Amino acid sequence: MTGKIFGLYREQTDRFLNPAREFNKLAVAQFEKLAQLQLGSLQEYTELGLAQIKSASAVREVSDVQDHLSRQNEILKSVGEKFAADARAMFDLSRNFGEEAQQIAREGVAAVRTHNT
Repeated sequence: MTGKIFGLYREQTDRFLNPAREFNKLAVAQFEKLAQLQLGSLQEYTELGLAQIKSASAVREVSDVQDHLSRQNEILKSVGEKFAADARAMFDLSRNFGEEAQQIAREGVAAVRTHNT
């Protein structure tokens, strides 16, 4: 009889805790994706900044200044495009996380309702 009670307790506990476990797995996976995105962006922006410093440091004559300044519009366009791509990626990550979290919540509620009926 005691084994039956503990078995029932374990079953009920699993039913209620499984959604929390699934959500925790989802949150960790989300954090990992976000960290990878941010580290990739940091790497790209750092490389861009270093390239700009090197380019400015290479200026020796007036023509070098003109060349350096003429590339600035291209650089700004590139940074704007990268920023927009990063924003889209963050939005997609957030949207997917929200959808998956809602699915976990729906499944958890359905499990509770199924058990209670």
